[in-house]
Amino acid sequence: MENKSLISIVKDFNALDELLIESGGELNETLEQWLQINESNLAEKVDNYKLYLDHLDARNEYFKGIKDQANSAQNIFKNMATRLKENLKFAMETTKSDEFRGQMFRYKLSKPKSKIVINDQEAIPMNFMQEKTVFVPDMEKIEAALANGEIIDGVSIETSQSGRWYANTKGKE
Repeated sequence: MENKSLISIVKDFNALDELLIESGGELNETLEQWLQINESNLAEKVDNYKLYLDHLDARNEYFKGIKDQANSAQNIFKNMATRLKENLKFAMETTKSDEFRGQMFRYKLSKPKSKIVINDQEAIPMNFMQEKTVFVPDMEKIEAALANGEIIDGVSIETSQSGRWYANTKGKE
């Protein structure tokens, strides 16, 4: 494997990120070439996959952090807007006014509208209730029936495997 500087590796990963985004997440010829996907370089391919998977995991966590920060900021702004509107409404109710005027804008309370609030669902008479039946697959029963060789319409079995990464130490298979 060629000896590359950390900066060179990071540049390669960033370039690969751009290619991955441009291809919509699909592995194309350029990406395959970069990852050196061929039988003669299997050892390098495995190492490159592991390194790039680690990089993708780190990028995922990074963007998750950004998303969390953005959601937090969004909630702060949304809550502040709600509080400011509540302050305006309180001031209007206190001054018994239904409209405030500024130089550029005016704020007016709408006509009151009613909203039904359920305080205690158990206390509502049955003639005001609606029956709802929900059917969900019984996975344990389905699994037992399939294990006994039963064929069930609408159900199939998929087999999958997962991979694990291990350090490549000499003498271990």
